[in-house]
Amino acid sequence: LRVRVPAASSIQLALHTLDGRVVKSWPSRSLEAGEALISVDVTDIPSGTYLLRAQSDVVRAAFQVTVLH
Repeated sequence: LRVRVPAASSIQLALHTLDGRVVKSWPSRSLEAGEALISVDVTDIPSGTYLLRAQSDVVRAAFQVTVLH
């Protein structure tokens, strides 16, 4: 996942089903201002389509992702 943050902040990631149920969340990570590449482990998640939500003090975004095994 490639994200751009305008200022240094801590970001929280959570994977949701399309109906809004949280499937998995990851510990907050600190990011410096600028562009960052974030990897998340989804090996324990069933194949399917999900929403990956990223939230911090300065950024809030959701990305549709497809998990394939």
